[in-house]
Amino acid sequence: GYEGNIVVSAKGPSGGLKRPQIRDRNKRVIEVSEIPEVVYNGTYGDVIVSWYGTENGGTPRITCSVEAIRSRQVGDRLGGGGIYVDDDDFDTLEADDSFDEGPSTSGTSSKPKSDDFDLDI
Repeated sequence: GYEGNIVVSAKGPSGGLKRPQIRDRNKRVIEVSEIPEVVYNGTYGDVIVSWYGTENGGTPRITCSVEAIRSRQVGDRLGGGGIYVDDDDFDTLEADDSFDEGPSTSGTSSKPKSDDFDLDI
């Protein structure tokens, strides 16, 4: 799926301990709360990457760090990767303490029967 392209695995600055600087197409710094709407899997963007050589256990290698990302163009969201979940994504449930009792200790099999599940998805 990446014919004619190069795929690079990278971490954020300081070996992934810091977040890369993120900007919108107008070069405005993006607040953390805005990240899921501005930069997501499928966004077209510009990336500033620092390349450096290291030696790990006697094996030389080339490593890179993503220093900054600029969202350039909106794209279709792709599958996979992390998703942003907000409290509003879940319905409020009525009080139900049936799960507060914990697992059954009666010694009977807890294996569910195939008709125990009725999911409307």
